[in-house]
Amino acid sequence: MSEEGLVTLRGADAATIETAKTELGSFDPKLHVWDLFLADAETIRDVCGKIVDVALPEGLVRAGDEVLTPQKAREIQAFLADQGVSPFSTDALLGKLFPARLIALQNANDNIVAAGFAAMTHNRHSRFYNSAWVGLIAVDPALRGLGLGKYMDALCNLAAVTELGAGSTMEFVAQDNAPSRAMLESCGLRQVDGVSVVMFSTSADRTTK
Repeated sequence: MSEEGLVTLRGADAATIETAKTELGSFDPKLHVWDLFLADAETIRDVCGKIVDVALPEGLVRAGDEVLTPQKAREIQAFLADQGVSPFSTDALLGKLFPARLIALQNANDNIVAAGFAAMTHNRHSRFYNSAWVGLIAVDPALRGLGLGKYMDALCNLAAVTELGAGSTMEFVAQDNAPSRAMLESCGLRQVDGVSVVMFSTSADRTTK
């Protein structure tokens, strides 16, 4: 907290959150809370597999691994930032820090129109060690309303299971974000009762993940 101005806890129950409030009280932090959604690999294959089987709008294709150079990753970072999504570093996006899959859709002009991310971000000490985190889902405003957000979310969840070997996937969503909650549920994820993802931050600004 003293070095970066924030501390994040994943899968924290009420008792853990209260303990953290006490121990971090001297920083007078602001508390940000997200609900935790999970799905097992079998559910993801079944539900998300059907979603990604639907053809993309004409002219859109998934960027192949050979396209995902550091330069392209920086383009995706800029695209995410433009959509109000806080991107990871280039090394993280390209899987140099932990197993990860950066996924992007391009149009006929090779411009990024949608993006998402899946990664095995938990170490062996975590209860979520075999679970992949999915996030950074963003779609070009000009193409919203075509179901691309759901498609990207399903594609990232499916990549987590089939390409990263995750036994389950997880996503975080704010309690007041009804559209995102509905999207996650349509991809087979369900809220885990009794636990949350919380961030204690010295900033009141809401972080988008």
